[in-house]
Amino acid sequence: MTRRIATCALIPHAGHLTPLFAVARHLAARGDEVRAFLPDEGARVAERFGVEFETFGAVLAPDYARLIDRAARASRWAFQAYWGVWLAMEYIVPV
Repeated sequence: MTRRIATCALIPHAGHLTPLFAVARHLAARGDEVRAFLPDEGARVAERFGVEFETFGAVLAPDYARLIDRAARASRWAFQAYWGVWLAMEYIVPV
């Protein structure tokens, strides 16, 4: 029996998208119909995983996409340090 499965990601971060798409790819390999709904910024990651997807618009300011690309090319340590500071400044400090 083929199941129809929808996944949704609200944060366009590889740490959120990579495991989600790995599970989606596994389910699709079993014959399930899987579609991801995600922000525009996650489209390239979905394409790399070969997951069917639809986007619902950008959630980050335009310059953040450049920063995410830059962080993705950084070493693991540099990425974690950078992302922690960015996350704190954008989401935690303003609250």
